[in-house]
Amino acid sequence: MRSIPSARLPTFAGDHNLWLHVDAAMSGTAALCPEFRFIHDGVEFADSYCFNPHKWMFTNFDCNVFYVADRST
Repeated sequence: MRSIPSARLPTFAGDHNLWLHVDAAMSGTAALCPEFRFIHDGVEFADSYCFNPHKWMFTNFDCNVFYVADRST
């Protein structure tokens, strides 16, 4: 099986009618800091995205944030 470079994933997913999900469970919270926003480059092409604030934001319970680009899907 051939691998696909990550920069091409949105195009590949769109061309093949695939759902593109970004799981930023550990690193997503870091993107709140300006110096780490680059880790979200291209996230606007995702169909869904999630991160877990409880891992870095000191919440005292499990917390998962899940976004979808189109809520009707």
